[in-house]
Amino acid sequence: MKTTILIPEYGHPNFLEVCLEALIKNSRFKHDILIVTGDPKVSATDFRYDKDTRQRYQKYKSVEEFVNNRKKWLEDNNITFIDITDRRKKFKEEYERRGCVYNGGVDTSFNDNVGVEYVNTKWFFWNWDDDFIATPDWDINLFKYI
Repeated sequence: MKTTILIPEYGHPNFLEVCLEALIKNSRFKHDILIVTGDPKVSATDFRYDKDTRQRYQKYKSVEEFVNNRKKWLEDNNITFIDITDRRKKFKEEYERRGCVYNGGVDTSFNDNVGVEYVNTKWFFWNWDDDFIATPDWDINLFKYI
């Protein structure tokens, strides 16, 4: 069964890499993975932790750097990035023009809703965030319930 995994991305390229590696490793089926990002050039807000040195570090400084460094791996694993920066900017301007307060929660909803427009399969799974980690056989276990 061909499915898409939709992941809204929020400036966490270091977590996102771990998230994607776990999805690929722990999936029984090969899924299309769709990442929706609102600004791939924004500075990363996440860190990794090196247990040997007990230091925090950033492997990637932005989503754009992650995509550029892992381009072949992303392609080989059916991972597509959709950059909705311009579209989200226009939405934010219109939202605020109408007197509404724009915050991160609106970004979250916007990424999710726009991302669904790019799904080309009958089924899709919403991964909620770019730092969720899939457990072994998550997909086959979920399909049992569907």
